[in-house]
Amino acid sequence: MTDENQFRFIQACSVSSILSEQHLLHVGQQEGKTSMPYSVSFDEKMGIIGVAVSSPCEKQDHYDAMNRTLELCREHACSRILVDLRHLNTKQFTVTGCYHFGRTLAEQGVPCKIAHVLPDDGKSKEKVTFTSLVQMNRGVASCVFETMEDAREWLQL
Repeated sequence: MTDENQFRFIQACSVSSILSEQHLLHVGQQEGKTSMPYSVSFDEKMGIIGVAVSSPCEKQDHYDAMNRTLELCREHACSRILVDLRHLNTKQFTVTGCYHFGRTLAEQGVPCKIAHVLPDDGKSKEKVTFTSLVQMNRGVASCVFETMEDAREWLQL
């Protein structure tokens, strides 16, 4: 796996419910894919990068979203990331995979504050919480939330 492929990140679905539509700069359409299970956007007004993920979402999709997110972090000098995982089912992901994903993000050296909005499924919640904990243990300000409102509020602190 190349260094570029290791840059990849998180998930997407309805970014318009996360951020104000008129302020979104969408990034992330890949060649050969007409629709992707994630979207990554920058909300200029709020100064937040929004990531939304839906199922089905393959491992590579998560890494692709991470790459796009980190690109936007650098491009806009933005460190606040809101990740909407409410529509994600992680049953295809192993605990080891969640560990590696959390570690990979933390190792990129991009200082960031990440708010994860949890999925409804209990096992998926556990895996997202574990990934966030891995990130925290490596110095990333990462936290999980049940609601978008709580996540946005924490990012504004």
